[in-house]
Amino acid sequence: MNSLVVAVMTVVVVVLLDVLAGFAFSKLDFPLKHFFFVFILSALLLPGASILVPIFQINSRLGLINTYLALLGPYVVTIAPFNLLMMKNGFDEVPNSVLEASLLDGCSAGHSMWSIALPMCRPSLVMAFIWTMLSSWNEYLFAFVMLRKESMMTITVIPNKFQSMYGGRMGMLYSALFLILLPSIIVYFFMQKFIVVGLNAGSVKQ
Repeated sequence: MNSLVVAVMTVVVVVLLDVLAGFAFSKLDFPLKHFFFVFILSALLLPGASILVPIFQINSRLGLINTYLALLGPYVVTIAPFNLLMMKNGFDEVPNSVLEASLLDGCSAGHSMWSIALPMCRPSLVMAFIWTMLSSWNEYLFAFVMLRKESMMTITVIPNKFQSMYGGRMGMLYSALFLILLPSIIVYFFMQKFIVVGLNAGSVKQ
């Protein structure tokens, strides 16, 4: 349940931010657009372990340790940049002429994004959902450090408890690991078509 709550919370925040940012970087003009885009993507080069200590100190001072919010910030920082790249590529495939026609018909930029552009880049949107869900579900390092109470632990941290509970019974331990991995396998099995299409989005510009 903890993993599900964290995953749903992360999916809602990350996908919403990436949809808005992806549309802005793809279709809108504003000062220093390319600089901000590259700056955000540079977070892809940042190992999670390198920001672990400052994130822990910030969460400690804010009293967020052993809460779901302790994971939301680092998950947004580490997951959102890759999704932003996919969403921007998806919006790049939407012809500008379609959006210009909607603006001439009286649509606002926001209405054009939600009603026209977003449905046309559905594979990128679905891929963003899948990637965010799998990344937050399978994340271990931040969950291990930020959530110390047993009642707050996510599913990836629990095998540490199993090692002391089951001792040398490796069959029990690997059975637990398989159950942890099973949701990711199911999601990938049924959504692999969207994963391939979403990753290829933006390969052809119009």
